Parts: sequence; C-alpha cells; structure tokens
Amino acid sequence: MEKEHTQLELFSHSGGDFESKPAQKRRLFVSWRGHEKTIILAICFMVTSAVSFSLGMERGKRIAALRTDSKLDLASPVKKELAPVQIAVQKAPEPAVVLRSQVLNVTGSIYAIQLATYKSRSGADKEAELLRKKGLSPLVLVKSGYFVLYASNFKDKETAKQTQAELKKRYKDCIIRRL
Repeated sequence: MEKEHTQLELFSHSGGDFESKPAQKRRLFVSWRGHEKTIILAICFMVTSAVSFSLGMERGKRIAALRTDSKLDLASPVKKELAPVQIAVQKAPEPAVVLRSQVLNVTGSIYAIQLATYKSRSGADKEAELLRKKGLSPLVLVKSGYFVLYASNFKDKETAKQTQAELKKRYKDCIIRRL
C-alpha cells in the first residue's frame, strides 16, 4: 500500500518529523526582531507618557479647584473701594514750533545740527528744554508730520562741528545741515 503523503513532509526540518520533536515554547519578546522591539518599546513609552501627562493634568486641576475654594485664595480679586486721586497738572510752556520758511526769512543762511525726529510734539519739547538748559539754541521744525529737533544759530560750519562732537555722546546720528 502506498504511503499517505501529508503536508508536513513538504517542510522538513533537519530531516526529522515534526511530530517526533517536543513542542518548543516560544517567548513573545525573544521571537521579535531588533527593530520590532525598538518600535514596540517606543510606542509603549509614548502611551505611558501620554497617560502620565493626562493624569498629572487632572491632578493639577483638582489641586487648583481646592485652592480656589480655600480661604487663603490669593488669586481672587480684592473688592475695595478706592478713593479717586486728584493730581494737579501744570501745563509747561510750549516752545514755539517754527516752520522752515519762517526760519529762512528771519535768519538767512545758518548752520544747525539735526539731533532727533519725534512723532509727538511733547517729546521734542522736552529735549528742546534740555538743550536750552545746556546753553544751546534749540529749534523744532515740522516736516511731513514729524517734529525735527535742531541745535541752531551757528554762523559757520566749524563752530557747528565743535558742538556736534559734544552732542554725539547723546545723539549718535546727529548731522550738520544748512537751514
């Protein structure tokens, strides 16, 4: 009689029958390849991190809720009536803003040192007052909506250069211009 063929004959393992060998216990982690282990460990780490973060956030929310319910709540707004404060404001005398055409008509050709340009008149006036205290002759001109501060009334360029050297300590980009 002919021998019956089974599928196990097609897959020979070291020449013996599969049925005759004792069954090997396969460990799950050992049977994985190196890169599979790395991927599985990375996924486990990310899941553990996400769960830990979520639990920490919930714990923080509970602690914050307990703190706001306590009597020592520092974050609650203080409800005190404050009396309005009266501040006496003295209006400083405003230096006259001069247009360039008016300067040329009055003085002719003079040299001036352009010091700074301001968007607001108050900034230019404060600096002009400081220059006046130093003994200079400040001039504020309006150009294209800006207030340009000059130290003026220099008859020649040499005296303007001497003053410019002193003013460069405070105004680094100051230049000499003819008005």
